[in-house]
Amino acid sequence: AGAGSPAPAVVGLASGQPAWRILIVEDNLENRLLLSSLLHKAGFEIREVENGKEAITQFHEWQPHLIWMDMRMPVMDGYEATARIRSLPGGDRVKIVAITASAYSEQHQDILAAGCDDLVRKPFRDHEIFESMARQLDIKYFYEEMGEEALQRESINLTAEMLAGLPPELNQELRQAILALDREAIFAVIERIEPLSPDTAKGLRILMDNFQTGLIGDLLGENDEN
Repeated sequence: AGAGSPAPAVVGLASGQPAWRILIVEDNLENRLLLSSLLHKAGFEIREVENGKEAITQFHEWQPHLIWMDMRMPVMDGYEATARIRSLPGGDRVKIVAITASAYSEQHQDILAAGCDDLVRKPFRDHEIFESMARQLDIKYFYEEMGEEALQRESINLTAEMLAGLPPELNQELRQAILALDREAIFAVIERIEPLSPDTAKGLRILMDNFQTGLIGDLLGENDEN
């Protein structure tokens, strides 16, 4: 059974966080509405603009925590807007995630070189948006299935030692799946870990359900250092 493989649905933001300000820069109305309604429903504070020039004005006025930046826009594109924001006071701290229709890896290099922290490809899926934001900011989400069972799951704390106790080939496969950010492959490895170490599998699932792939990577990395 592919338990856990569909990404859990985010229903809101966990309490006790700052009011996250998210700026959406996108000239296509439909794409803009799609992203703003998704983020608005989750509880983020949103502002929307349709070109890079307006993005710079909003950055000055509103100081967003994160900017979703479409790369191809009239008036001023995402490359120029990102470069300009980066050169402004506080512009080094804001997180900027590119939204791109490009499938070419050369362009991905250009996008990151332009100063973006991450990129998501159109057409995006909801969980990709939430995962990217969680990678950039310390955002905690509240999920659909966070009932009693989730509270019990939360109590298992995964350690580097637990991962080090796994067969080396499973460790290696897990590392590769995480580097590739391939959710399905990660869950396939977790299923093979389950019969050997149910607690380790459970701990991995909790982290995956909270979009903490980076943390799993860090724990695997600690094995290398030991």
